[in-house]
Amino acid sequence: MKNVILLSFVFLTVILTFAAPLDGILERYQKAYFEGRRFLIDMNSGSTVRYEQVVKEGNDKLVTVISPERIVWLRFQERYYIQKDTGLLELSFPIYDLEDYLMDVLKRGDYELLAHKRDGSGDVYVLKSGVQVFTIWVGEDGFIDKIVRELPPGYRNALIYEYHQIKELGETVRRYWLQHPVEGRITSSLAPVLRRIPKYFAWSDLSFFKVKDESIPVIYGITNDGNKVSIIDLDGLSDSVVTQILQRFSEKAFSFYVRKNEDGSKFLFVSDSDSEYLVELARKLFED
Repeated sequence: MKNVILLSFVFLTVILTFAAPLDGILERYQKAYFEGRRFLIDMNSGSTVRYEQVVKEGNDKLVTVISPERIVWLRFQERYYIQKDTGLLELSFPIYDLEDYLMDVLKRGDYELLAHKRDGSGDVYVLKSGVQVFTIWVGEDGFIDKIVRELPPGYRNALIYEYHQIKELGETVRRYWLQHPVEGRITSSLAPVLRRIPKYFAWSDLSFFKVKDESIPVIYGITNDGNKVSIIDLDGLSDSVVTQILQRFSEKAFSFYVRKNEDGSKFLFVSDSDSEYLVELARKLFED
């Protein structure tokens, strides 16, 4: 009986030892005030996808994409906005970056901690959630310096801070919101698609790209069978803008398929796989 109690105690101690550091990371991040610059990198190609300036104040966040194209988005008081000219457009859907996605995994407890080791003055954690594996580098100050996410079949992307500065308090996001009036709202037919994506995608991300003066929502993702797919909402776009979008992808030798639904909505599916695959994927997303 004593041996059973001892083994139970040791097992519980191991669980708490592994879980506590990640609980601490989550709590520190949620309360954190900081600003910094970071890279988002596709590690398979070695190319920088985005270079960003970030300000985080509690749950509020202001992200300025510096390269390749300047885009500003913010989360303020649980609402999401994207900048257009000198004003803001409120979004009917959320925007998540890799940090937000990781924090959501930690908050749900939907992970297994595979490893933890000291690395100089910091710590490295490896955890698995579904088919995804995250490696997290945490500095001596408790700040997340780097996140690498791996997805089958061998796809890796990373978020790496060039520098950061911890702040005690701040109202930068609030001031930015006050200085840029909300001039409209962006609604997207992608919202119902986003609800179905977890069934068919191992990973997805909602972002924007620019054509002329339009900031167009696009879902980037990797399907469960390992294909990279982008889905773009074409509703409300002029014929000239749609033509420019199609030209942009056709120049890069991607396959694409335009899905037209009975309600009049139109979506562009783009992938490095064949168009027949995109037709079947679109059918599953809209008809299953």
